[in-house]
Amino acid sequence: MRDKRRVQKLSIQQKGHFHRLLTFFRTVANPSYLDPRMDASARPLGTIFAPDDPMLSNWGWGRPGRVLTPRSWLSTWSGPSSRAEFLETIGDVTLPTLILAADGDTETYPAQQQQLLDASGPIDKELQILEQASHFLTPLSSVPNTPNPRERAADILVAWIRERLS
Repeated sequence: MRDKRRVQKLSIQQKGHFHRLLTFFRTVANPSYLDPRMDASARPLGTIFAPDDPMLSNWGWGRPGRVLTPRSWLSTWSGPSSRAEFLETIGDVTLPTLILAADGDTETYPAQQQQLLDASGPIDKELQILEQASHFLTPLSSVPNTPNPRERAADILVAWIRERLS
C-alpha cells in the first residue's frame, strides 16, 4: 500500500512539473511574405525568420512558436487579448513622437506604419521612412553600396531631437 501511494504521489508531481508539448506549424503564414505587391514596399520576399523562403519558417524545425506547452502557446500567441497592443497604447503617448520606419521591412508594412502615426497621441508627430533599409536597419541585400541605414537613422534622430530642443 505504501509503494502504491508513493507511485501515485510521484505521478502527481510529474504532471505538475512536466507539460505535454504541442507542435505548431505555419506560425508565420502571411501571404504578403510571398507577394510584395500586398501593401507594396521595397521589402524582399520572406521574413526575418526565414529570408527568401517563408516555407522554412512555416514547416522547418526550430522556428518561431514551433514546440510549446499549451500555457506558453497562450502566453506567446494571444495577441488579440493582450494589453501589449501598440496601436491601442500609442495613443497614450503625449511626448513628441518620431516613427522611423524601414521601407524594406519584411515585418512592418507601410499601412501599419501609417496606422501607428495616426493612432499616436501628440500633435507633434512624424513618420520618416528609411529607404533601402531592412527590419534591423541593415542595407537591403538587393541594393549594392547603400549608405548604412543605422548611420542615417542616427542622423535623422539627432536632427529631429535638436529641432525640438532648440
